[in-house]
Amino acid sequence: MTDFATVRDYLAAPRQAVLATLDVHGAPHQTVVNYFCEEASLVVNGRPDRLWAKNLRRDPRVSVVVHDRDDYLHWVGIKGSARVLHEGQEAVQAARDLARRYDEDPEEFRHLERVSFEIVPRRVFESRD
Repeated sequence: MTDFATVRDYLAAPRQAVLATLDVHGAPHQTVVNYFCEEASLVVNGRPDRLWAKNLRRDPRVSVVVHDRDDYLHWVGIKGSARVLHEGQEAVQAARDLARRYDEDPEEFRHLERVSFEIVPRRVFESRD
């Protein structure tokens, strides 16, 4: 186990994350998401009707894996909980900022309904083999 500060530089690069939530029956649900790296957490943003967003509202437990596409044996995992960070226009602005981070067109998000979740780590681990 490691601390978030140790992997922060790695997470600050615009990589994709595999986000795992729990569905209504307790089964894992995985999806690939873009994210922001904050000082001590990750922030994800999506449409509120997405299954992963509904799952997080109901059960905040979450697991995230961020894989290194240049070194297939290197990845960072985070287990923790999520909380709603922004809804409404703040979440739309976050989606537009996220689009810029990943070289996407921010205008595509201007009129969409969005929600942002902060993922607060409980455990952080890094694997290199």
